[in-house]
Amino acid sequence: MENRYVSFHYVLKNEAGEVLDDSHDSEPLSYVEGKRQIILGLEEGLAGLKTGDKKHVKVEPDKAYGEYDAALIMDLDRAQFPKEE
Repeated sequence: MENRYVSFHYVLKNEAGEVLDDSHDSEPLSYVEGKRQIILGLEEGLAGLKTGDKKHVKVEPDKAYGEYDAALIMDLDRAQFPKEE
């Protein structure tokens, strides 16, 4: 990757097609290619696109945050967090 500065809008959907996040009502997401600022699978999927291109990118868990693991879930009391958070 050639370390280009990239900005893009996105719509994030789950496997059922439900929209989880959408950047179109805010600023686009920006990153520098090759600097590991976004998940690997997304960066690989966007590589080589030009201004105005559109692409559907499916990111597999091994190129994102890994498989879901219920053993890693923790329940914490809200009082443990600063009030401003």
